[in-house]
Amino acid sequence: MYLRTQITERSINMKILEDTPETILARGSILDQVHNIAVELVINIETLEILKVEGRMVKVPFGTCKPALENLKTIEGQKLNAGISKKIADQIGGKDGCIHLSEVVIETVRLAANSIFGIKCGGKEWREGKLSDDEFWNRVKPLLKGTCIVFQDE
Repeated sequence: MYLRTQITERSINMKILEDTPETILARGSILDQVHNIAVELVINIETLEILKVEGRMVKVPFGTCKPALENLKTIEGQKLNAGISKKIADQIGGKDGCIHLSEVVIETVRLAANSIFGIKCGGKEWREGKLSDDEFWNRVKPLLKGTCIVFQDE
């Protein structure tokens, strides 16, 4: 029997917090044997605008990686609309950026958008038990029609 030796493992973590009644704080991090990168984004719930972005590279394989953090400022003012992932990849990744930084920002933005959608559909009421699962489902289902297997057209 051949014993497999692990080569690497990567964890990407995200957390969405209520920052103010109008904003969320989206935190994301990527951690593996050679990377420990973290980002924070403040996003307006109503306008979907990225108001502020900060990042840290605690551990990276090369000192020349760290200037890629400057690229984070290029997405301030962007909105979580169609095409945002491509914009992030282009502005934060690429030859003048960092694919790992880009990856964690994209995944954090995706969760932030999903969380904002939930907030707008009554997610806070649902989490607090003021809205039943059926009531929340009935609010969400028409808005997500056709977006995945759960919300297929009937």
